[in-house]
Amino acid sequence: MARLVVTLWSLLALCDSAAGQTTTVRVIDGAGEPLAAVRIDVFGRGEVLATAVTSSSGAAEIDVPDWTRVRRLSLSRLGLQTTLVQVDDIPADGVLRMEPEAFDLPGLGVVGRRLCPVEDSEEARGVWRRTAEQYSQETELRALTARLTRTGEAVSETNLYRATDGDGFEVYVAWSGGVWHGADHRAKPLSERTATEGYAWEPIDIGGIRDPGAWAYAELHVSSAHHFASDAFGAAHHFATDRRSEDMTTIVFCPAEDAPGATIRGVLRVDADGWFESADWRFETVGRSEGAGGSVELAAHHESGSLPHLIAERGMLFRHSLTPPPFPELPRDYQRVSVAVHAWTVHPAWAHPCGEANGGVPGGGHFKVMPVRARTAEEVAFRACVERNWGVGPR
Repeated sequence: MARLVVTLWSLLALCDSAAGQTTTVRVIDGAGEPLAAVRIDVFGRGEVLATAVTSSSGAAEIDVPDWTRVRRLSLSRLGLQTTLVQVDDIPADGVLRMEPEAFDLPGLGVVGRRLCPVEDSEEARGVWRRTAEQYSQETELRALTARLTRTGEAVSETNLYRATDGDGFEVYVAWSGGVWHGADHRAKPLSERTATEGYAWEPIDIGGIRDPGAWAYAELHVSSAHHFASDAFGAAHHFATDRRSEDMTTIVFCPAEDAPGATIRGVLRVDADGWFESADWRFETVGRSEGAGGSVELAAHHESGSLPHLIAERGMLFRHSLTPPPFPELPRDYQRVSVAVHAWTVHPAWAHPCGEANGGVPGGGHFKVMPVRARTAEEVAFRACVERNWGVGPR
């Protein structure tokens, strides 16, 4: 991974001054090239004192009323690891060098917090459209089954995109068509749900028992990865080209001005052969934020008689832990759910073939999780049904 060098040539002097002053910050990569669109947040004790974004020259001017209150800087940019720099750690020469560790989660990049809004680029939209047209638009109308390993754990922000020693468990997960969460509590295709309510919804209230501080998020990291190739996704977002090389084109996507409810913003990568490779995103919710986001490594699932389905091979969803840190200036931990998918099957219809009679999915918009090593009579019936219906094509 490329080394980042952050040059802050007058920051130290300003930190010794209580008077409000403006300093110039310049961000370059390891080759000495300037990095544009880097968001720089200046933190005090739990609050943001100033924010700036670097220009095409990699420079940004930061104006802080009282530099004695500054505790750390946060540098973020789509496609690069968010970097926290404590003021006391800035060396005497004012140059910070970072060499991010190699991630153990292949294909899962790091998304910064913001690079929006952007003007819709005809070039970038063309890249997205040509890539999306290669995939089926019917995936969200089909039931799905996956055999995957799922891991849930609490991690720090700096470890969001790094593998840990958390124990995963192997399960079958079956989804019937549609998304159940939302204002009307009935199954709808994700494209319909996002068109009116966005990408996060109030959890379903069953018997008055739910977490009042939680959101239910679109499962773009696993069952709804196909959405990135959908007409609905294209209509709801503006696109801009972030980077282009022989191996990869990185597209920034930002919500359109009239996007309803919770939105997503992030990057989508297209490989040299013209297929979607991966995506990173953050959710922007209305009213309260859990700092939620996700990442997915994408692949094409081929079946006879149909365009390939865009599916997830590996993904994760994260949000703030429910317990805040003891001191407001400390970063919060995140609850992260990671999945590694071993195999998919796409069923012919909206209804899952393994319904309640087989210990499986109760109806549209629902999902069922069962261990691969079946033990109870219900689990044995569900596993037998899944294996009978595995690998079926369109009928």
